[in-house]
Amino acid sequence: MLTLKAEKRNPEEKAKKLRRDGFITGVLYGKEMKENVSLKFTEKDAAAFIKNAKEGTQAYLELDGKNVDVLVKNIDFDPLTKKYMALDFQALVAGEVVSATVPIVYLNEDKVQGIFEAELSEVHYKADPAHLLEPIEIDLATLPQTTKTMYVKDLKLVRPDITSETSAGALVGFGINIPDRYGDPVKPLNISVENVFVQYPKITATGEKDAASDTEVDAGALVGAFSGTELTISKTMAADTYRTKVAADDAEAEKDLDTAVEATYRIRSQYGVAGGLAGSVSGKLTVSGCVASVYVDGYDFAGGLVGKVVDNKGDQPARIENSYVGGHTSAGKFLVHPTPAEENFDTTQGRYNVISRDTIAGGLAAILPSGSQVERTYVSASVYMHSDVYGTVPAASETDTKMNKANEKQDEAAFVTVYGALNTGSSGKAASDASFRYCYSSSMVNGARSVCYSDTLKNYFEENSQAISKKAFPYDKTLTSTYPMPTVVQLIQADLTTQNMIQEDQNSDSTQPKQIPKFARVHIGDWMEPEKEEPEETGMQVNNGNRLWVDYVLDIPDDTGTGTNQEPLQVSFSIKGQSNGNTVYYLVKFYPDLSKIMYIEEIDASKVELAYNEKNTWGWPASGTDIDKLSTKRIEVTETGEKQIKVRLYLDNKAFVRSGFKYLYWQDNYIKAGDNLVIQASDKHAIPDGTDPIDDKNNSYFDKLIYDETTGTYTAKVANSRHLLNLNFYDKNDFNITNVEQTDNILWTDDPSVTANTEAYCKELSEAYPGVDVKIYDGWSPGNGFTNPGSFKAIDNTTIRSYDGGGHTIAGLRILPPLSGNESTALFAKNDQLTVKNLNIKDPYIQGGAYGAAVLIDTAGEINDYSDVRDGTYLDLENIRVYGDDIKLQGWGVGGIAVNVGVQKVTIKNVHVYGKNVLIGGASTGSNYGAGGLVGKIKAKELEVTNCSFSGYLSGKHFQHGAGGLIGNLDLSGYVKGPDKEIPLIQNCYVAGRNNDYPDMTAIGDDDQFHAPYNISGYSNVGGLIGEGKGCLKIENSFSMANIFSYMRGNEGSAGGLVGRYDNSSDLTVDTCYFGGKVSRVMQGAGNDPVIGYLIGRTNKTGSGTSEATDATITNCVYRAWDTNDDPIGNIWGSVSGIKSVLDQFRLRATDTQNDNTITYDENLKNQKYPYKIWTKKPDNQTEPYRGDWLN
Repeated sequence: MLTLKAEKRNPEEKAKKLRRDGFITGVLYGKEMKENVSLKFTEKDAAAFIKNAKEGTQAYLELDGKNVDVLVKNIDFDPLTKKYMALDFQALVAGEVVSATVPIVYLNEDKVQGIFEAELSEVHYKADPAHLLEPIEIDLATLPQTTKTMYVKDLKLVRPDITSETSAGALVGFGINIPDRYGDPVKPLNISVENVFVQYPKITATGEKDAASDTEVDAGALVGAFSGTELTISKTMAADTYRTKVAADDAEAEKDLDTAVEATYRIRSQYGVAGGLAGSVSGKLTVSGCVASVYVDGYDFAGGLVGKVVDNKGDQPARIENSYVGGHTSAGKFLVHPTPAEENFDTTQGRYNVISRDTIAGGLAAILPSGSQVERTYVSASVYMHSDVYGTVPAASETDTKMNKANEKQDEAAFVTVYGALNTGSSGKAASDASFRYCYSSSMVNGARSVCYSDTLKNYFEENSQAISKKAFPYDKTLTSTYPMPTVVQLIQADLTTQNMIQEDQNSDSTQPKQIPKFARVHIGDWMEPEKEEPEETGMQVNNGNRLWVDYVLDIPDDTGTGTNQEPLQVSFSIKGQSNGNTVYYLVKFYPDLSKIMYIEEIDASKVELAYNEKNTWGWPASGTDIDKLSTKRIEVTETGEKQIKVRLYLDNKAFVRSGFKYLYWQDNYIKAGDNLVIQASDKHAIPDGTDPIDDKNNSYFDKLIYDETTGTYTAKVANSRHLLNLNFYDKNDFNITNVEQTDNILWTDDPSVTANTEAYCKELSEAYPGVDVKIYDGWSPGNGFTNPGSFKAIDNTTIRSYDGGGHTIAGLRILPPLSGNESTALFAKNDQLTVKNLNIKDPYIQGGAYGAAVLIDTAGEINDYSDVRDGTYLDLENIRVYGDDIKLQGWGVGGIAVNVGVQKVTIKNVHVYGKNVLIGGASTGSNYGAGGLVGKIKAKELEVTNCSFSGYLSGKHFQHGAGGLIGNLDLSGYVKGPDKEIPLIQNCYVAGRNNDYPDMTAIGDDDQFHAPYNISGYSNVGGLIGEGKGCLKIENSFSMANIFSYMRGNEGSAGGLVGRYDNSSDLTVDTCYFGGKVSRVMQGAGNDPVIGYLIGRTNKTGSGTSEATDATITNCVYRAWDTNDDPIGNIWGSVSGIKSVLDQFRLRATDTQNDNTITYDENLKNQKYPYKIWTKKPDNQTEPYRGDWLN
């Protein structure tokens, strides 16, 4: 790999001087670097390096005697001096996806007969460092003359512009079965296309042919012509739109094209067949989950999805399912004129979408073989063909009247024009044909309106009994109303044979591809005659969502003039903080056609009055801001409804520091961050008065903020991610918030299975600011405290005493290592006195890097090995569920709920961490922390853990202070016995077993023995419930089915089915518990006397320098003995009674209980009886289901 020698550069060294001295400057930055590193390189070394490197090349920086794995991000070259000025590098982090470029090197060009021209010299792509590509070498001397089999998957093509004198396609021009050059039998050609996005294709086949020629001159977005064995296309889209946000990485390239430019993009065959995806197909065709929304223009046949399909063998009908053809309109209407023979047809937006200039065209296909199946498919594109059989386009003077209803032949042409062989009297099939299931067309054919649908869809089209609630992604941005017909996903849902696909997609592993692609869930394209947009209600409306804004809608008066003679309109806003009465005013002035817009921000009402009275003067004071030059995006003015204008004032959003509200006005704290507001707006007064709309029910930072006069504290109600984030940023000196109540589900990232009144934060902001990372920061400088892109900022607020989730969910929480500032990666950073209850957290992803990782809290109180915990501190967790399909927590210290807890009293009740793929672990070298399914490390005087469970994979290989299914390290040595003292207790808890491998072993790393049957591994002391502990403790009515693996590093390593190691003057009681898993070990640098036990690994009379005896009592416990030599206790000081081992078949059958009929996690085991006793109870005292699986 390329290597460049670098030196750290003193920031005081000037770049110009360094260049004079023969150096080039540079910078190194990265995700896990606390700060950027300034660099310098000798010109000689840099020139040699750049000769072989490009932007996006992977290389090594030789820095401080070490090789740093980097990516070249920028090479700065001065064309005037012809010198390289600077080099920028990104430090690579394992698992982090980065943008890169790989060059293409063509070898043996001289071996090519004719002229070789390379269309592509490099490929831009995204990958993690382990999968970055070396330069791609293509040896032209070894390339075969023809391709026999082709498989294309996961490809995005943006604006492909292909012109060919034969057949043309973005992937394949012409695919054909060709005999071997030596006369061998034909080798079949198979082409498979999956998950390909072709956006704004311009495909043209210019060739001509006469009747004697067999040369194909067809065109398709993917394949021009196919004459092979089988063509399969699935989950693929060809569309003239970027509305799905899956376009180029370049934000500028991702913008939708101007309509005039876009109208020139089409699939065109000047003499042959044209199709939206494929032109002509001779062979077996299967299309599933696809969409075409492009202009299709063929001289011969033309089809919205495929031009023509011919079954040469007589036994290869086509199959098309779960697909659609989206149409293009002009202002919401299909244009009857111009026709292809009329002027400006080729550049008119909304012209006929699918046309044949000489023969026939079909909305779905012009020709399909007899026996072809079409299911759950629709067409909403207009069709034109040069054939009187399919109707004559009415004259332009007649199109002002109501459109004619299509006849039978036109209804067929809206879907499949010819079904079977093409001959005199050939007929097609409309979407309503009984052989086509759950299909419809809503189209125009040669100027006539065609609406046809299967009988099973009458409810949609006639009774209108099903409301369509999901917003569409219309092609035309002005069409924002709901798509009025069923989408493909609704057709799938309506069909009893496929409706389970939706549920399977929702429940599937997130690493697996969805059966239903995103574009089948919406409508790509627009449609004919959408419902007229209803006028918005005039007046004011406040949105207290992921962004806080005020909308004011006003009607545009008649006769406002034109150009510079327009009568300006004005809207004023007043924002007042209720606590201090301070008010900020905004006055917005604009022409009705929005050609000129300005606004001012003031706290002096008299200045606002003066500006308001100078209505026809655009030379406002210096505080006046031209909105075109506005960088802070306070104001948006847009047209809406019929002759209406909406003025939007943003009080805070991502464009502003601290989400903006704290600096609503230049003077910090003028209106306090977190204050309740009085908001008014007017289009009649400079200063809104009592006659204007008023809103006094909204808070600047939260859903509501309620003051308690008795305690002098506040309760904040939170309903979305912005409210949650603002628990960091409000003015804590003015508002003493001690209680937080969640009033709705909160989506950080999108999750279709969780409904909420506010959209997912990351989704909303990424759409509002395309190409800009969603980051959270605090302060004036953009570099101050940025989180990593897409990361939540941990709530760093020690005044909060209680968080009540109200039974609601936080979904898709993603927390990554901070770039600077707060080092916590959990929902809460640190707190000494905290209660969290009634909360669900779904599919969290917590990546702590060099810090701890937990879902709820990083540090509660303080852990100090040389002093006791502080009295009065506590952590109380009740009724909490962390669940989902894919949960990952990785850091230097880890716990499913908390990393480090050092308080007087710990209460954990009805807390569960479970899911299909739960991974907790992640330190890559020796970590001085614990790892636990619930808590990494606890030091406390009082403890109660009841009705809790963990079901997942715990990788504690590098955690030196214990790894346990519930708790990694437990220190109760501060507990003092007494008659009024409750004994620390773990009761009615369990850790579930897993029989299967964790699906992504690369996430665990190096040589971890973390595979079936082991799902809890540890550095040294490992236990199914507790890794290592000390102090007085009672464990009862609890069990573990997890398989335990210890690396036995360190001194006196131990592993146990329930407890790994317990020592140091301890009083341990284990009663009525069982273990049904396996315990195993490997000796890696172990110290003295490593042991394992199927209940307890070790209780020691020694430990931490003491020689006092341990009093350990184990009674009425059961374990599964896999071998006659398996011991329940590896090494114990204390008493043992009533221990029972069971060989082969492990069953716990107490006489007073029956087997629990539980719900298992494993779908294959659902509804089977769990064979062992479960004590865990729900809050309503019902038995909890067992979430896990068990050994055969």
